[in-house]
Amino acid sequence: MESVICARKKEFWGQERFNDITFSFPDDNRVLQANKTILALCSPVFEAMFFGDLAEQRNPIPIVDVDSTYFEAFLRYIYTEEFHAESLDDAQNLFYVAHKYEVTTIEAACERYMIQNLKKFDINELIAFADMFSMKNLIELCRVYMNHHPRSDVPACWELYKKGDPLPVGTVFADVDPTNNWPIGVGRFKLHGDILPGTFYIKDMCVKAAYGGQAHTAEDEFEILCNGNLDWVPAGQGKVVEKALPGGRCNYNEELFIGKVEREGKKFVGKIHPSHGCLYIPYLTAELRVPDNYLMLTDKHEKNERQKRPYYDYHPYDDDNDDDDDDNGDGDDEPRAQPRRIPLVQRFFPSNLFRPLNLSNSSSRNN
Repeated sequence: MESVICARKKEFWGQERFNDITFSFPDDNRVLQANKTILALCSPVFEAMFFGDLAEQRNPIPIVDVDSTYFEAFLRYIYTEEFHAESLDDAQNLFYVAHKYEVTTIEAACERYMIQNLKKFDINELIAFADMFSMKNLIELCRVYMNHHPRSDVPACWELYKKGDPLPVGTVFADVDPTNNWPIGVGRFKLHGDILPGTFYIKDMCVKAAYGGQAHTAEDEFEILCNGNLDWVPAGQGKVVEKALPGGRCNYNEELFIGKVEREGKKFVGKIHPSHGCLYIPYLTAELRVPDNYLMLTDKHEKNERQKRPYYDYHPYDDDNDDDDDDNGDGDDEPRAQPRRIPLVQRFFPSNLFRPLNLSNSSSRNN
């Protein structure tokens, strides 16, 4: 809900009767007016300029290093909190003004615009600008995109990640995390015998997946989905769509698939459990069940195009690293063996209790 102060500031914008300070621009002979108190409320620089010990006495105040168009956009944001930029040049100039007057909300809005439109701009130019103002988040993200080259002409595959490794160049970007504007991917890890697909947070280099009513996190020894001619298609009720991409499996050998859904403005990647008829996502600290209206990930490549060690059968947690799941040599993938079932009585009673007594040995000891 919009605050009362914000609503009142909007009403003050453009009302000459509230203005008590003027800014002049020698380059185009233009003047802009504003209210000192509102400017001081949003900027510590304006506060010192108008109400400090060495308060500015000039009126109008000449502005020589900023174009009047960008200064007007800066003042408009202070009053209305509405961001307007149509190009990288607009965002960079507005950021410069906001940085000069220490209005961090405008700086954040400019950086968010650059990140959200990063693919449209020259990455090297962005890095140079970000380096000038020590925008570490933007620099790191630019370098991620510079090294991001997923291939759609090859099938999807899983790359093993260990803590400290670089991000694989073919990493799939599933969406964007609105909390920091970093991309999120698809990852998976093993937990209690299950291989669980989940949300790969690239900024934090961790995967979060749902299991047993809780959200679990892996920061080391997990897999990252790479490459593939991928598409997110509508799905629901656990139904498997054509060319759905397997993302893991349960310890009783049921395949799990990859789903995505939005909750409270954020995108989450999780496991689609066909026999449960739903998608499970890691939400805060819990496992959230989503029965319908989600997206399922597909790969347009045929199964016979995939690697010798296909992602739906091979994973780095196999006990036998030399097993290609193609034991008869015919090129087809052999089904994974079902887990060995242990009779209930043997789980609670040692097997030696059921061995017959060796009477001959006992009689010889008596003699």
